[in-house]
Amino acid sequence: MLGKPVEVLSFKKGREGLESYLREAGAFPLRDYVPLLEGTLVDQLGRDCCRGHISRAEPDDDINYTVLALLLLEEKGAGLCTEDVARAWLRLLPAGTTWTAERIAYRALLDNMDDEFVNGEPPGFDLALCSDNDCSSNRQCRSSRLGHRLQRGDRWWPFRTYGPADTRVVDRTVAGTGRREPRRLLGVSARRARRPHCLHRGDAAMTLSRFTTPMLLGSGLLSGVCAPVAADTTHYENRNRYLAPRAAEAPIIDGSADETVWQAGEWHEIDQRWLGPEYTAEDFSGRFKVAWTEERLYILVEVVDDILFDSHRDPLVQYWDDDCVEIFIDEDYSGGDHQYNHNAFAYHMSLDNQAIDIGTDEKPHNYSHHVESSWKQVGNKIVWEFAIDIYTDEYIDGSDDNAPVDLYAGKVMGLMLAYCDNDGSELRENFVGSESVPSGPKDRGWIDAGLFGTLQLVDTEQK
Repeated sequence: MLGKPVEVLSFKKGREGLESYLREAGAFPLRDYVPLLEGTLVDQLGRDCCRGHISRAEPDDDINYTVLALLLLEEKGAGLCTEDVARAWLRLLPAGTTWTAERIAYRALLDNMDDEFVNGEPPGFDLALCSDNDCSSNRQCRSSRLGHRLQRGDRWWPFRTYGPADTRVVDRTVAGTGRREPRRLLGVSARRARRPHCLHRGDAAMTLSRFTTPMLLGSGLLSGVCAPVAADTTHYENRNRYLAPRAAEAPIIDGSADETVWQAGEWHEIDQRWLGPEYTAEDFSGRFKVAWTEERLYILVEVVDDILFDSHRDPLVQYWDDDCVEIFIDEDYSGGDHQYNHNAFAYHMSLDNQAIDIGTDEKPHNYSHHVESSWKQVGNKIVWEFAIDIYTDEYIDGSDDNAPVDLYAGKVMGLMLAYCDNDGSELRENFVGSESVPSGPKDRGWIDAGLFGTLQLVDTEQK
């Protein structure tokens, strides 16, 4: 509220106009809210923010983005992605309330998007183009003790600062810290960092819980593919990121993998040796793809294994020592311990298509009703398909009230795959996964969901 009249004057009149107004109002140096002078620019554009006229917090672009961030987080949660932000702009943010980088981004969105994008269809162009502008890349940002300027159309608008303290604050902002420090009111009142610099817009980001949700397509923080923005303290560094396209029709689980969604998806390697000696490509190699529908998550695994081995008739006994695919899923990407709880599931998929994991009673349970599974062998290659119901951490063993969650574009989950390889020994010989384990026991994925990669469900429909 204090800054709005100052901003109006400095933006339109520069430092001299600001100082002239304050002197005429008897408020120089400024030590309170700005007084109102009738018939002035402040009266026209900032009257309700002047001393004696304040009855509420007047909206501005920063408040708009903060409220928009809250609305999006309430609606989308951690799965917030670029397309969600763009649609929210179209529905809730008038173009006239945007400035510089955001207005350029908005214009690019309107010029290039498919007409039905706002109704849930794909955008029809690469949303990263919205962040490809001079403001967001800082090519027009200037920082010096003498002044700043910002191009608006064909004009250059001056932004002046003076005094060492003022320039230091501006320089810190240009460096990308996104933090403002206490500054002298008059010295920096003409400085308008959020418009002339248009960089990472830390001031327009909304932090809620551990998720930081920047709302600006124009800033480049949300550009390109859908991705969650998270200050992640629950997962290890350098986790893989998996994008799963939506399948127009649910794949048939028969080990054939001849649906279009499998032809178009991206392969991800199972190549991190967690346990066992070095192995050859003929002994083992593995990779997988992921897709989804509203009802289920689908995984296709291709494994080269020269010897298939399953020596335990009872599926609940030493199931990890037979050849099996292990699928780790964390429904809400929360990370953390899941050893004897359902914060995440670690399905051991045996060659006889049974899904085994540890229950809350610390005993193995058969969760085959969660996973439909089928595989075929072609030469030395196994083609294995899975359709998985996704459950939250509120799952109760033995209850008839458990219901899988509905999946949606933008949802983020934890995912990791592994393969237990045994060529005929009493114990498994190799354990190979899709994620690196930076320290500690390499085989602790069944305990620690912080090792999982990031799975993002995207709305790129594959028919």
